[in-house]
Amino acid sequence: MSWIKNIAVILISTVLSLIFLEICLKIIFPTKEDILDIRDHSDLYLPKHAEGSYPHPVRNITANINNMGFRFNPYTCNNEEERKRGLIVGDSNIAAMFLGDDEILSSQLTKISQKNNYCIEFDSFGVSGFGPDQSLFALKDLSEKFNYNFVIFHLFADNDAGDLVRNNYFTNDVITNDGYCYVEKPFFEKYFIYKGIRKLIYIISGKAIGYGSPISSTNSNKCTIATTPVTDFSNSMHKRSIIDWKLNRLNKRQIYMGDRYDIDLACQSNLEAKNYISQYFSQIITEIEKLEEKHNFQVIYLIQPSEYDVTNNHSNTINKGCTDYEPKVLTNIFYEILKDKNVLNLYENFYGCNDCYFTESELGDDNHWSPKGVEISAELLFKYIQENLVITSN
Repeated sequence: MSWIKNIAVILISTVLSLIFLEICLKIIFPTKEDILDIRDHSDLYLPKHAEGSYPHPVRNITANINNMGFRFNPYTCNNEEERKRGLIVGDSNIAAMFLGDDEILSSQLTKISQKNNYCIEFDSFGVSGFGPDQSLFALKDLSEKFNYNFVIFHLFADNDAGDLVRNNYFTNDVITNDGYCYVEKPFFEKYFIYKGIRKLIYIISGKAIGYGSPISSTNSNKCTIATTPVTDFSNSMHKRSIIDWKLNRLNKRQIYMGDRYDIDLACQSNLEAKNYISQYFSQIITEIEKLEEKHNFQVIYLIQPSEYDVTNNHSNTINKGCTDYEPKVLTNIFYEILKDKNVLNLYENFYGCNDCYFTESELGDDNHWSPKGVEISAELLFKYIQENLVITSN
C-alpha cells in the first residue's frame, strides 16, 4: 500500500503548496480587486458601482462611492440659496476609480466654482464600460430623481462609438433599454491562482475560459462575450472589430465591460458601422434634448480623445495597422453631430499632452486621463459654462 501513501503525500503537498501560494499572493496584492467585485446589478436596467471605499492598488488614493453610485465630492456649497446643481455622466473616466475623491472632475469643477460668485455642486455617475446609450439611461433615471441646472455628458472617443455597436439597443430608429449583459462570476473567481491560470489560457489561446458566463439582467437571449487571441495591439483590435460588427448584425449584445479601442473606425475601414453609429448617436441626442426640455437643465457635451490618438505614451499602440488612420476621426464622429450644440472637444487641448494621461511607467496599459488631464478639462468646462450657459436656479 506504499503507492497509496505516496499519492497521498503528493496530493497533500500539492494542496499545501497551493494554499501557501494563494496566501502569499493575497499578501503581495492586498488591494487587488477584480472590477466585477465592485459592481451592483440590483437594478435590472441600470448597473452601477457598488457603495463602498476602494483603495487603488498602485496610487495612494481611495475612491468612495455612495449608495446612489455617485463618487464622493469633498467640496460643497455653504449657501443653499446660491447653490446650483450639476450632474456628470459617463464611463470609467468619470467613475475614475484610479483618482482620489478630490481629483475627479466633479470635485474639481465644484472647487473652481467656489472661487466665483456662485457654487455648483456636481454629482458624478460613471460606470466602467458604459457607452453613450447607457449614459443616456443613467441621465433619464437620475433627472427624474434630482433637479439639476447642468448636465455634463461625457464621451470617450476611444471606445464609446464602438460601444453603441456592442450594446445594440437601437432597432428601427428606436432606443430600447431592455436590460444589460454582464458576467456571472464563477465560485473560484476569488482565488488568485484561478485567475492566473485563466489569464494564461486567454493569453495563449484567446479563449475566455473560466471567466464566467454572460447573462442578461432581464433574461434576454442576446448576451455573448467576444474575445480574440492576444497578439500585437493592432491585430487584436482589428480582429475584435470584425467580430463585434458580426455579432451586432446577428442581434447579439455584449457584456457592458467588453470595451476595446475603436480601431476600425479610426482606420475608416467599416463605413457601414460608422453610418449605424451616427444614426444611433443622433437618436441619443434627440432623447437628451427631450429630457433637457422636460427637466429644465442645460447640457454640455464633453468629448475626450483617446490617449492612443493624441499621445505616444504607449509605443505598442502607435501602429494602427492600416493606411487610412486619422487621429481626429473618433472625436469627429461625435463632434460632427454635436457641433451646433453646447460641446467642448478636448482634442486640440490634449494633442501631444502626454501628461494628460497616465504613462506606461505610472499605470502600465491604463489609458485613462490623469489628474492633470482632469484639471485642464475642469478649467475649460467651467469657462465654457460661464461664457455660454445661463446660470439660474431651478
